[in-house]
Amino acid sequence: MKKLLGGVGAGVAMAGLVASATVGAAAAPGDAFTVSPSEGGPFTVVDVSGADCSDGEAPSVAGTVVGSADVGVVTQFTATPDENGDWAATFTVPPNKPAGAYQVTATCKTDPDQPSGADYANQPFTILAGEAGTMTVSPLTAQAGADVTVTASGTLCRGDDPTVDIGIFVRVPEDIADADEFVARTTAVPDDQGNWTTQLTIPATAAPGTYGVSAQCVLAGVQFFLYGTVDVTLSPAQAPPATPIPGEPPFTG
Repeated sequence: MKKLLGGVGAGVAMAGLVASATVGAAAAPGDAFTVSPSEGGPFTVVDVSGADCSDGEAPSVAGTVVGSADVGVVTQFTATPDENGDWAATFTVPPNKPAGAYQVTATCKTDPDQPSGADYANQPFTILAGEAGTMTVSPLTAQAGADVTVTASGTLCRGDDPTVDIGIFVRVPEDIADADEFVARTTAVPDDQGNWTTQLTIPATAAPGTYGVSAQCVLAGVQFFLYGTVDVTLSPAQAPPATPIPGEPPFTG
């Protein structure tokens, strides 16, 4: 009888070890996670959540939303699991991206010093067609030598605490890396419809040449490159007309 009881006790102990191992296990490759909603247009906030990312000293989750090879990654998200390995995050559907099928990826990383981890099964997401964001700039041409007030206006920056980061920078040849220099920069707060307008000044000390006006919509600290760069050209200042010298006939050529 004692032998039989000992066998039962050993089985219970083994079961306890298995249960402990299960509680501390990391997500297995191919585990599912939740994406809700599964489709949305620009600026839709999407909830993502999963479980079992609990192994290691500092587990974390990193994910992406990726399209075709031509589109690539359009946004990313991160999450810190709780003590049970459950995690949750959100991502915002970026504007001005092609409508169609995308994949949401998520990876449980149990070692912060290692780039790899256990990949959850990719989940489908559909980006729906939406209104395109636009920006206009005026004037597009001016003369150097005097302050130039530039008005920039745009649409479709709306969502969580939206702001627009606008700057005017010196255009340089593409083969010169990291040489763009801002000559003016400001921020604008969009209205409820996502419309905004602001003014910047190109200083009189700016040299003749081409300047780019760039703007990005910022939502909850995430920057979207929503607007295409618009160029402003500064031509050389015209020389003042010659003042005739009194008593001398004007030069006629």
